[in-house]
Amino acid sequence: MPIDLQKLFRKDSLNGYYDLDGLKDVCLTADIDWAPDYASELALDIAASYGCQITAFATHRSSLLRAPPSHVEVGQHPDNTRP
Repeated sequence: MPIDLQKLFRKDSLNGYYDLDGLKDVCLTADIDWAPDYASELALDIAASYGCQITAFATHRSSLLRAPPSHVEVGQHPDNTRP
């Protein structure tokens, strides 16, 4: 289901600064960064409510991301501070 970006950002106070003309794709990513599952779940639910696909970059083990919803792709977030 395509999202009408003009309609989505219509009430945004910064709308005048966005160049949405002809924009068809938006990339949405989120680092989980040790957030508790309830916070990550809320972010994923918000993305789902707008019909968005999301890539969540996992920084730690999370039961939420073991069997992610269909609109979520899980990527591994590198941690170069650990061997």
